[in-house]
Amino acid sequence: MDTKSFRTPMVIYGPRGFLLISTMDQASDFLFDNWPGNDSKAWTDAMTSCASDGSADDARVAFLAAIAGAGMRVDPIVSFY
Repeated sequence: MDTKSFRTPMVIYGPRGFLLISTMDQASDFLFDNWPGNDSKAWTDAMTSCASDGSADDARVAFLAAIAGAGMRVDPIVSFY
């Protein structure tokens, strides 16, 4: 199955440095591999959105909400909300 790409890639500054996220699969992998706790509502919503067959825009919004809720930073020059 082809993964859906975000219109604009995001640079996320997480616990292990920075990472470029440009697809729903990459966002889902980031949430799974780099998340402390894996149990918040924002994390669950983002995982559900990124793993679904929904729109990339909806997944992006959910992913960014989870990132913000965890106190991680998104590079504002590369990303849009």
